[in-house]
Amino acid sequence: MDEAILEEEERALLASVLCREPTVLEEAITQGLWNEHCSYKSSKLLIERFHALGTRLGGIDENAGGVRLKDGTVVVFKMESHNHPSFIEPFQGAATGVGGILRDIFAMGARPIALLDALFFGEPDFGRTPYLASRVIDGIAWYGNCVGVPTVGGMFVSDAGYNTNCLVNVMAVGVLEPGQAMLSAKARGVGNLIVYAGQKTGPDGIYGSRMASKSFSVGVEQLRPQVQVGDPFKGKLLIEATLSLARRGLALSCQDFGASGLVSSVFEMAYKGNIGVRLNLDAIPLRMKGLKPWEILLSESQERMVYVVLPENAEEVLKVLQGYELDAAVIGELVQGEEIEVFYRGESLIRFPHLRVLKAAPRLNRPMAPPLTEQGRATGSVGSFSAERLGATLGRLIGHPSVGSKEDIYRQYDHEVGIRTLVPPSLGPSILRVYPTTKDTAIAVVTGSRPFLAVSDPRGAAHQLIAWLSLALASSGATAVGMTNCLNFGTPEDPKIMHALKETIEGLAEACEALGIAVVSGNVSLYNTTEDTSILPTAVVGMVGEVQIPLEEVDQEPILPDDRVWVVEYGRPVLKGSQLNRLMPTEWADEGLISADFERHRDLLALATALRTDSVRLITPGGGGTLPSIVKRLLEQAKRPDRPVAPLDMYGIQLDPEFCSDPVSCFGEGCARFVAVVRPSEEPRLLKQASLLGLKPSYLGKVIREPEVWLGQNTAASMEDLFLKYTSSLRAFLE
Repeated sequence: MDEAILEEEERALLASVLCREPTVLEEAITQGLWNEHCSYKSSKLLIERFHALGTRLGGIDENAGGVRLKDGTVVVFKMESHNHPSFIEPFQGAATGVGGILRDIFAMGARPIALLDALFFGEPDFGRTPYLASRVIDGIAWYGNCVGVPTVGGMFVSDAGYNTNCLVNVMAVGVLEPGQAMLSAKARGVGNLIVYAGQKTGPDGIYGSRMASKSFSVGVEQLRPQVQVGDPFKGKLLIEATLSLARRGLALSCQDFGASGLVSSVFEMAYKGNIGVRLNLDAIPLRMKGLKPWEILLSESQERMVYVVLPENAEEVLKVLQGYELDAAVIGELVQGEEIEVFYRGESLIRFPHLRVLKAAPRLNRPMAPPLTEQGRATGSVGSFSAERLGATLGRLIGHPSVGSKEDIYRQYDHEVGIRTLVPPSLGPSILRVYPTTKDTAIAVVTGSRPFLAVSDPRGAAHQLIAWLSLALASSGATAVGMTNCLNFGTPEDPKIMHALKETIEGLAEACEALGIAVVSGNVSLYNTTEDTSILPTAVVGMVGEVQIPLEEVDQEPILPDDRVWVVEYGRPVLKGSQLNRLMPTEWADEGLISADFERHRDLLALATALRTDSVRLITPGGGGTLPSIVKRLLEQAKRPDRPVAPLDMYGIQLDPEFCSDPVSCFGEGCARFVAVVRPSEEPRLLKQASLLGLKPSYLGKVIREPEVWLGQNTAASMEDLFLKYTSSLRAFLE
């Protein structure tokens, strides 16, 4: 164990709490509690802004949070990062990220029903990028498929801003059984026992949380021992065992072993419950002999849980756990007092004042500076362009890994296990039935991020992100009810990065407050920096919506020839911060307004909700802008075997020259518009309902039988060529 475990200032702070010099073991335990990854010391003051937003269940000081749907169903969800370990060892880093977020969900007593991921990698020709991307996807698929939880959606971004650090964010969604109360992470009840269950404890992952609280330098391979190793089959047994205890009322509280192992689980449970503990290291099941006490305390071996149980129920609890072939043992007892007394080899090893130490944990008010600014981004008029240039631009965007088909990723995921998935991953939110065989309750889930815009305007990007995701849910027939987030930033010692983090949090909070969306949980990942190069400011949001339409209407009818395409908007999109601007910054840029008008946005949400039937197809433009989003929908329906349209029987679109000769209309991005594809007979209804809300749709074009994109009467692109670019966009990463 390192002698210099704590920084000098924190060591002095610990000494003042203890009123003496700390021992090496006390420093090690405190480091496990005070590191950035566990304590949020650089962001805790900022994220308090979320605490009063919306009606949530659980959340603050709990493993996850949730919302109650109209029929009483409680949906629990959370997002976490596993960026640092995935950069070091991508397969296990990603796999254990999945395992960890699942434990957060079933630690609440909820059954995990879905996974989503948000993946950010560098350019495909840069260094380890293809290796990182392919192995991360393999790790997510392996754990999710084996544990039996469907991965139903997510996002994939490739950009130079992630060349030196990848991001792997994973979201899990769960549901409580009817009438079941949430489990808490607070340890309560003097005399109650602490029960350990799961894998045996080994030396893997020690100091993993410390590793995730620092920037990287070259030679990350030497950090491989700090990456945990997962076992999805043991994880599945742990899910069923925990839910069995919850159903039978045998677990009073529950906590998973996350970062910093026993130190984060037992010590924090006791702190939240304002209670002391007698902890017996001799009772903990070990995978190998000779582990030192500090190794047992800080091990991050995966698939482990602790429960607080009544003494009279301990025998039954152990019987349940062992029935699932889990190692289980009583390892401690709750006691009156302000200390955790740790026993090893039958003797008292340490009396640690956890209540005082955690109360004194640093809460840093770091310096801040003006927002980050983009370098070399052109501004000014974007002009107009010809059919030829439109086609070339469309082809470049549709073939980019961030915009193109994600089928090469999600076909590796079992997105149908559990028979809940109604709308699978492809475009837009995924939709799941909450209960596989009963009731008609369904939810829609989606993830998103606006990092390119956040470089110059993090608050505006946050506004847009929340507004855009809520509109995506409305376009799928759902109303947004709650969100979780993962805030990925560089080193907090950089004042510009701290300013971007603060502005992002303010923007997310303002948008959720304006739209009535509860913030139920979240995560902050800092130090995504290598050799002084940080990632783009990347706030990822996972949003859950309650489906409002009949379930037989959630999967929209195909788009057919002669359908009319209209754009409904309250504000124009912008090229600033768009995918096109990112690809060709000297050619395409502008200085448009980017903040959402939340009053008008509520009108847009109301119209989308009113229009969403199986005969009115709604599209919320995403990365790449409006035209690529429409073309992607046509390509996706052409290659889906469950559609009445035969595979590769592609339709095209004839674009209105007046609307589409403007690059901003075609490729600008924003949150203030959706596309409505209607049968000719539905056009009067669209125009009337929009008029009632003060919105004026613009005609974009019509669907044609010829597999081409026309600008007026001029051919801009072949759909067959676009199909090849679209479906091969990820080959450089995954082959």
